[in-house]
Amino acid sequence: MDATTFGTLGDRLFRFGARRADAGIGLSVDRDSSENAVFPTRGLGRFVSYVSKRDSPTIIDLGPVVGANVSFFGEQLGCKLIVEDLFAELERVARQVQQKEIELVSAINGRLDHLPGSADGVLCWDLFDYLDQPSAESLARQVIEVLKPGGAVFALFGGSNSGAERYTKYAIMDREHLEHRPYKATRGKGRTWGSRDVFKLFHGLTIGETYLLKIQIREMLFRKPQAAAQV
Repeated sequence: MDATTFGTLGDRLFRFGARRADAGIGLSVDRDSSENAVFPTRGLGRFVSYVSKRDSPTIIDLGPVVGANVSFFGEQLGCKLIVEDLFAELERVARQVQQKEIELVSAINGRLDHLPGSADGVLCWDLFDYLDQPSAESLARQVIEVLKPGGAVFALFGGSNSGAERYTKYAIMDREHLEHRPYKATRGKGRTWGSRDVFKLFHGLTIGETYLLKIQIREMLFRKPQAAAQV
């Protein structure tokens, strides 16, 4: 269970063994073709606007290491980026889960080994689409705990699951564009989350914006209330 930490201006170090501000919900629909590898994003730009206003911000990325993202947050925004790559964790336990040797929630419990209130932002990407209810609830609690008051969470949720055994790397082109890069996996997405179910997962956070993309992805942005005390 390794986390990779990228400092500002491309400095890198490796750490082993790592385990209501908004008034309403904005809804927009993207019109681009679902066949495009690069697609517009609005939620990412809002996430960046929140995080970049904070002093020496720290971002936890639950996805894999993507060079473009390291450059974007480290060199362009001066953020400290900690990459957890929980997709690698999913892949590691996939066979054990199938053989009933371990439950997914057992691998997720306590996975984010960070001090409470230590992160200004968390990038979840589409990770929750691969989790069952118990593991999703466990991870959501950890995300909420690690987030600072005023911090933001950016997550993607698919409108339907094809069952294809693949994960997706999301590479940041700029604040308004993401490129999705599928790669092979031994498991597919497990479920489709309704909006009400997502709100329950992140109970305690406020929902800022929701953007529905033409490619059947919902971008969702959550924030931790400023008045919330650190756990």
